[in-house]
Amino acid sequence: MYEHILDKPILLPHKGNIYKPVILRDIIYAKVDGAYIVIKYVNGSTVPFELSMSRLQEMLPPTHFCRISRNYLVSITHIDFLEKNNHTITISKESLPLSENFRKEFYARYLLPV
Repeated sequence: MYEHILDKPILLPHKGNIYKPVILRDIIYAKVDGAYIVIKYVNGSTVPFELSMSRLQEMLPPTHFCRISRNYLVSITHIDFLEKNNHTITISKESLPLSENFRKEFYARYLLPV
């Protein structure tokens, strides 16, 4: 259902009145960095955007993107592995925290016992 959506660009507020197209399939994760959301792409580049994490989450298909903490949102298709004992997700050779507040929903969505 969402496969075609992942290949189409969406426009995100980049700086002031400038919007930048983003292809969803290219997003590895997004993280909060002060007043910005920084998106990391599959090619290794990062780009800051002027929007809240909540707003970004609303714009992305929930079948492919999941919030894992207050500061991180990840593409499920790019997760390398989950370390359940220490609650970290490794994605693109980086360990990201799976916080307690988001853990139950993450496990429920991906059929893991809590």
